[in-house]
Amino acid sequence: MHLATNKPLPIDSPDWPIPDNVRAVTTHRGTRLPGNAYSSFNLGLHVNDTGEYVTKHRQALTQSLHIPNEPHWLDQIHGTKIITLNSAQKNPKADGSTTQDYQQACVILTADCLPILMTNIDGTQVAAIHAGWRGLLLGIVDRAIEQFHCPANELLVWLGPCIGPLNFEINATIRQQFIQTHSAWDESFHQNDIGSWFAHLQRLAETRLQELGVEHIHKDTRCTFEHRDTFYSYRRDGQYTGRMAHAIWLEES
Repeated sequence: MHLATNKPLPIDSPDWPIPDNVRAVTTHRGTRLPGNAYSSFNLGLHVNDTGEYVTKHRQALTQSLHIPNEPHWLDQIHGTKIITLNSAQKNPKADGSTTQDYQQACVILTADCLPILMTNIDGTQVAAIHAGWRGLLLGIVDRAIEQFHCPANELLVWLGPCIGPLNFEINATIRQQFIQTHSAWDESFHQNDIGSWFAHLQRLAETRLQELGVEHIHKDTRCTFEHRDTFYSYRRDGQYTGRMAHAIWLEES
């Protein structure tokens, strides 16, 4: 079942200080509907939801943003590839996109992974990054910063809702891989009373951003796993869950 057209879309604007010509939004799951795991504003076509409904949701989102073209949806692969957008691309395989074009909107989908939105203080470039634990370990934060034509301390970064440190259990091998890659990541893990390890995705990203010279980092610390009525969560609900979108674009001054 798709979102009723007479209801406002479940969309928020991230709370962070960005240039006047930069726009960003993040979506919620919308009103939960009994018997429908994807209710009611799923934006992922790859999760076995009815394609017609998802397409309508995407069209409604595009119209609400007042942008000339539909956002560039990615085929996300939990890697580090970040593309520069152009109008000819159709569902490219990547986990991030960037643009300096006023006609293009960057967008990524999440349901526990960390959404990262970025711009520079001059408001001439934006990027949207999908950062799961694999992407963080492989260096997607480094790759994101490399896309910008400015020093790291001129970047403005927003870390969105993701699965929180009390709910993201990982195995000891993964933790060790992180620590061997960057020793400062050790503080992003904790162990519970029975010896299980848990990871703090936002802290992993923030630590690396700070190491690379980023000073302006803003966060929405809500946990997707815990806020059932607001967010989709793959870890909580399994394969029968939808996806939220996080978009950023430039408007002509």
